[in-house]
Amino acid sequence: LVEYVKPMKISPLPLHEQDLLYGGDAAQPHQPPMRHHSGHFRHKMAKLWDPHPQYEFVAFGRRFHLMLAHDSGFVHPELQVTHVWHNMTIREHPGFRTNGCFYTGSVRGDPHSTVAVSLCHGMVSRG
Repeated sequence: LVEYVKPMKISPLPLHEQDLLYGGDAAQPHQPPMRHHSGHFRHKMAKLWDPHPQYEFVAFGRRFHLMLAHDSGFVHPELQVTHVWHNMTIREHPGFRTNGCFYTGSVRGDPHSTVAVSLCHGMVSRG
């Protein structure tokens, strides 16, 4: 059973430029503050990471509300990705840092749920 879903980011209160910035140094006065792409999906190249993002989607006739927290503890620092095609297989170290874009959490209303996601390349919508 396969179902395609479109997650919607639940927007928290707006972040202020003095709030916590992941991937940057807010203490450098000679650089302009980083800006956040506001929308339902984190832009792939955004340097500002939401430490507690929330997403909602409907699948299998049920609404899921993901409550997430920044956490890369479940990803091994020497992670390798294997791509398998019909005529070749490639194993490589991914081109992202494993300490900045992984989240764990749960589904709101389901205390026994567990969620682990990567937002390293953003949450992508194709439709």
